[in-house]
Amino acid sequence: MVKAGISELPVTWAHAVRAGTWNVGHRDPFDRMLAAQAAAQSLTLVTADPVFMNFGISTAW
Repeated sequence: MVKAGISELPVTWAHAVRAGTWNVGHRDPFDRMLAAQAAAQSLTLVTADPVFMNFGISTAW
């Protein structure tokens, strides 16, 4: 991961608050946290799961 320039993204209070207050029907806490982190950090989430379109975040697959 270091060679590819990939680093970990810690979960912050801001991520947790965003995940918990998002007004979408999807209730999976892990998915909500991934979406919240992507949104807060302006990142593209790499996934083929169409549920993330409900969050209005950038996705790629």
